[in-house]
Amino acid sequence: MKTRKPNGSLALAATVSVCASMLSNGASGTSTYAAISTITSAITVNSVDIAANKNDIAVNSADISALSGDVASNADDIQTNAEAMAALSGKVSTASDNIAANAQGVAINELTIRGVQQEARGGIASLAALGATSTPPLKPGESGAGIGLGHFQGESAIAVAYTKRLADEDSQTYLQFGLGTDRDNVVYRAGISWTFGGN
Repeated sequence: MKTRKPNGSLALAATVSVCASMLSNGASGTSTYAAISTITSAITVNSVDIAANKNDIAVNSADISALSGDVASNADDIQTNAEAMAALSGKVSTASDNIAANAQGVAINELTIRGVQQEARGGIASLAALGATSTPPLKPGESGAGIGLGHFQGESAIAVAYTKRLADEDSQTYLQFGLGTDRDNVVYRAGISWTFGGN
């Protein structure tokens, strides 16, 4: 940006004032001529300064116009950045919601898996308890019962079983029924069995 040159009009005004004072005091023609010459020189200098200032004003106007364009461009960039930030903020909010939903889903899955594990372990413990419910040999028409306990990876169960040998003296047929439970779930078994051969 250009700076304004000193104004020659101040020197011109001072010189005119001096000439007027000289004429009013009866100065000689030579002195007056010299003063007029000084005034003429001052006018020339002032004209040069005016032209220089005019050019400087034009340069400054161009600079101001360029700066105005830069300011407008910056304003557009700021608006674009603000819109991009708003869009990113929306995406971040959506991502946060998705993360929260996924975390909730993971928590539900963990609970479900834990429940399935507990149920499976309880079932295995119940089967182990049923396997322990053996009954002694029975005569025709006799019945027997057994109680068993089972445990598997932190889960315990109890089971009871009932066995009936049919009353026919020659019968080798047995009816069996049993159930086991880990307090949450119940396992049942029922069956019929025979013996063959022998005397």
